[in-house]
Amino acid sequence: MKKYIKLIYALLYFFACGILGAFLMVLIITKKINPFIFVIVLVLSYVLQLIIHEAGHAFLGRMSGYWLLSFRIFSFMWVWNERGKVSLKREKVAGTLGQCLMIPPDYSENNFPCKRYLLGGVLANLIVSLLGLILSFLVPYIAIFSTVGFLCALLNGIPYGFNDGMNVKLLSKYPKNRYFLFLQLAINYQFTQGKNYSDFPASYFKVFSDNDGLIRSHFTDYQIILNAAKALEMLDFEHETVIL
Repeated sequence: MKKYIKLIYALLYFFACGILGAFLMVLIITKKINPFIFVIVLVLSYVLQLIIHEAGHAFLGRMSGYWLLSFRIFSFMWVWNERGKVSLKREKVAGTLGQCLMIPPDYSENNFPCKRYLLGGVLANLIVSLLGLILSFLVPYIAIFSTVGFLCALLNGIPYGFNDGMNVKLLSKYPKNRYFLFLQLAINYQFTQGKNYSDFPASYFKVFSDNDGLIRSHFTDYQIILNAAKALEMLDFEHETVIL
């Protein structure tokens, strides 16, 4: 089943690329845009859409009660401390070009906000790209910007791997995963405050069973890694081996 999902995802992506690419080629052939400027605008559009995507997470996250902790574009990461001071650091995270991490509100089993925060990036790409598409009739180069934006929304919106769309799908279908999302964000924040695994409450390390209505995913795997990391910190190698 997973093979078919991957195939459908790939076909949708290449179909969208083909349609949008053909549109841009028409603009180049009809000399409405210059090929050299096209490449420059394409690169700039990608960077801008990446920034817009992460800013969308930050904006709708804040509207949902989250507080901004770090904002990363490529390896440049801006970090906010409790006094509101911003510092610039360099950090790379495998598999991601950008990331907006926030401090979550208090966890509530029946009302923990997460969808707007997770979908903020996709919505931002779509809204800005639609506006750009309208303006492209006046300035054809903006069509490149909009094309990149639609592709970003497609790549992040269609559930696949561990992208935004997949996260929302797993959180909607298996609501208990919301607790794992809360843990990831809460623990990341506490690490920035100098805390260790041994400082976290025991509830953070509770392992859910198959009877809790969950399937294995990157959310449940995080709980396993969390327990293994604590065992390693405590030099409890026997327990760590059992966990893994």
